[in-house]
Amino acid sequence: MDAIVAEVFSRWYIYLYEQIGMQLHAPEPAQVFTTVTNIATLIYQHSPPIFRTYYTILNSIPVQTDLIPIALAVLILYALFAIIVLTLRALFRLIYGFIRLSILLSLFTALICILLQYSNLID
Repeated sequence: MDAIVAEVFSRWYIYLYEQIGMQLHAPEPAQVFTTVTNIATLIYQHSPPIFRTYYTILNSIPVQTDLIPIALAVLILYALFAIIVLTLRALFRLIYGFIRLSILLSLFTALICILLQYSNLID
């Protein structure tokens, strides 16, 4: 998978280098590729073990060219995301509503207590 991403980025950089690279004095593609490869290797070597594990898992996933399974996977992931967000919003609104109701009830109770003091003075 990383080979495909590297190929796409290399084609992108080569295209930009051919179009506007000379005007901006950009480095040559070979120099950029070696530098980026060295930086990626350095980051990978000094990364935590969990990152390396997930990187290995992601690289072992075959790249599918069918659009339907990818679209279905994205749709399912979006549905799961929407359910999680909906649940979190509902919990937030429930807690916020309870706090707001508690504040209103305490203010109403305090108002009644104050009014009862003045009504006892008149009697």
